[in-house]
Amino acid sequence: MSSGLVLPFLRRPPNSSDWNQQELADFYRVESALLQGGLSVTTDRGISHEGHPWFVFCRADNERADNEEAIAHFTRIDREYLIVSNLHSGVARGSDFPRP
Repeated sequence: MSSGLVLPFLRRPPNSSDWNQQELADFYRVESALLQGGLSVTTDRGISHEGHPWFVFCRADNERADNEEAIAHFTRIDREYLIVSNLHSGVARGSDFPRP
C-alpha cells in the first residue's frame, strides 16, 4: 500500500494576477491606434509559469501568416512593468503603466 502525496499540478503562485481591466483597456487603445494608423496587428496574452501576466503586439501583415513578428512584449513582475520591443534596444521598466 502506498501513501503518496498529491500535489496540485497547475497551482499559481499566491501573488499572481492577470491584467486588470484598466491595463487591458490601455492595451486595446494602443491596438486601436495602431490599426487606425494602418499597421495590421494581432495581440495575445497570458500568464507565465511564474504567475506574471504578459501581453504581446505582433505584426500581422507579414507574407507568411504563421510568422508574425513581435512588435512589443509587456509583462508585469511584482509591481514593475517591463517592455521589450524591436523598436528599442534593451528593456524599458516602470512602475506606472500609462505614463510615457
